[in-house]
Amino acid sequence: SVLRAQQEEHAPALQRVGTPGEPQPRLAVTTHRVRLDGDLWARVVDEWPDLLKQEFTSDVCDATALPRTSMQRLVLTAGSLVADFQLSHGGLAKRELNKQLASSPFTRTWALYERVAETKETPPTRATPPAALRASESFASLEAAEEASVLRAQQEEHAPALQRVGTP
Repeated sequence: SVLRAQQEEHAPALQRVGTPGEPQPRLAVTTHRVRLDGDLWARVVDEWPDLLKQEFTSDVCDATALPRTSMQRLVLTAGSLVADFQLSHGGLAKRELNKQLASSPFTRTWALYERVAETKETPPTRATPPAALRASESFASLEAAEEASVLRAQQEEHAPALQRVGTP
């Protein structure tokens, strides 16, 4: 303790770095709402909530040039997608931020929506192999076009000769 007292006596005085009396800039927080129309948003919100939040946040930050950490209290509601959130920033005008958001294409968010839409509308083109196949067995699947041509060929082999019906 004697040594510590001697060190404190000879230690240089602490100096404040920066301009004295200059307050740290306070962050402003603005509240925003973005609506994206579409019938499948409920499915996207249910099946991919974390990825949707991530992609939406990236799109907002791309549109506003704010860091990801500026996004706060993001709430996504489906029907059409309605996103309510807050942005913290150094005092940008809310009107300007809303303009930037309104002109944003929300590319990542829409790409996720399109992926979900594709899986809904397009049935798988290949059958799923049974789980119990042994290593020596294989599972072949016909593409939809091949299946149609095989079926057509089988029908033509067994089809009766065409007969004209009606008045000559």
